[in-house]
Amino acid sequence: SANVVFEDVWQEGDDMIMEQQLRELADYILEKELWKEYSVRFFDPNIGNPLEPEDLSRNFCGAGKMLAVDTQGNFSPCVRFLSVSLSNRPTIMIGNADEGINNDKLRPFHALDLVSQSLPECVNCEVASGCNWCQGCNYDLAETTTIYERATYLCKIHKATVRANKYFWNEFEKKTGLISKRKKKNHRFYLYFITSDTITPHCSYKNLRGTNEVMSEEVFRKGIAFCKKENMIPVLLGKPVSVDENLYNELLLIDESGAENTEIGIYNNQIEKIAESEIGILLFGRQNIAKLFSMVQILLNQNKRVNLVIEDLQNWNQDDFEQYDEQLSIISEFVYSLYINGKEPEINVLTDLWEVKEMKNCEAGRYSYALAPNGKIYVCPGFYFENSENAVGDLETGIHVKNAKLYELERAPICKTCDVFNCERCKFQNVKTTGEINTPSRNQCLLHHIQRNASMILQKKLIENGFCNFENIIKEIDYLDPLDHILKTKN
Repeated sequence: SANVVFEDVWQEGDDMIMEQQLRELADYILEKELWKEYSVRFFDPNIGNPLEPEDLSRNFCGAGKMLAVDTQGNFSPCVRFLSVSLSNRPTIMIGNADEGINNDKLRPFHALDLVSQSLPECVNCEVASGCNWCQGCNYDLAETTTIYERATYLCKIHKATVRANKYFWNEFEKKTGLISKRKKKNHRFYLYFITSDTITPHCSYKNLRGTNEVMSEEVFRKGIAFCKKENMIPVLLGKPVSVDENLYNELLLIDESGAENTEIGIYNNQIEKIAESEIGILLFGRQNIAKLFSMVQILLNQNKRVNLVIEDLQNWNQDDFEQYDEQLSIISEFVYSLYINGKEPEINVLTDLWEVKEMKNCEAGRYSYALAPNGKIYVCPGFYFENSENAVGDLETGIHVKNAKLYELERAPICKTCDVFNCERCKFQNVKTTGEINTPSRNQCLLHHIQRNASMILQKKLIENGFCNFENIIKEIDYLDPLDHILKTKN
């Protein structure tokens, strides 16, 4: 534990010195691997985030829950409220050794919370968590004799600490290959259980190896224990066939439509039975593009949301894209008619882009992973079915992604310039087609920009008819591949 001084003693530039000192400390801790046994408050993974609702009713300082006694037997809520510690205010007395505690004097301390003593900019600060205060200092430096005015002289120092904190955890991931505690705190992590090699794919992967492995109950139990230890959310791909049902009946299940207790139904190139779920995944290939509208129409009449997943995009040609564009136009007209009639269906390729203004992509390799029947962990099911040697960890040693920085958007030069924020950015397809985890194929970019344009046209039509509740208004652009735009700009 280490607190910095709360008082008005900081000078211009002290925050920069503080940050540099903490960065040097971070480097030393990582070099000596001290993080394995020791910790320091400055690198607490919980600081430097927006406040949670429950934080607003809390008070950091413990004044009022402790007792300070002076030489005369007088009680104060903390030693900082004694005359020896105050510069501008009289001592606050809450009782004495003869008469006991005056509970009315304690009432202001018991009622204190973050909101009642903080400025709005402190409450709404993006890095507010971990920004602490001293109640006695607040009282001593307030404009009036009140404990309900928070001193903010520590603001720049706290922000410098947060920057150093982020530096430490970023460097930690680079040097260890482990997922940092900070990232775990700020994001939900998922572990997809590949319950057998014969599951119906929920995304653009297939088992082409002809294997038939089934997840054992032992691996399943260890996987659940791993999720609890690492604070990950388990998701079942397919119903476990060799596992006691009591072990998984409350977990999210993604399986073929019609399977019992399926929360998200998968339709593999055809619709035989509608699952009793709000979300449906329609998996289709180029041989079924012409049937796309008819299948989507059936699903949207039964489901609130439909996700389209293409299983063979790498094989599409110009005719396939043109046919797909035509089908999207027909689907858009159908979606429009549903809106006019008071329904608001969701279809990932058309409506998701309206609600996002920054990248919301597949986070495989960052926030989601897949557990295979062999007990090993993979970036996603696609990497397992492609080659079982592609593992990035196991249930004993944890997850260790090599060159993890390449999974970050900032390391994807084509994607970071793009505004198709709902694009999957499929890492598996990237590797298969371009050989690089951070570089999409031309077909991926063409597909998502065709979808972008269809989404834009539908959005304009809805706006013209009075629908205005869109987070993201899509603008016209003159390209279908961001790389073309990048090269044009460079030239």
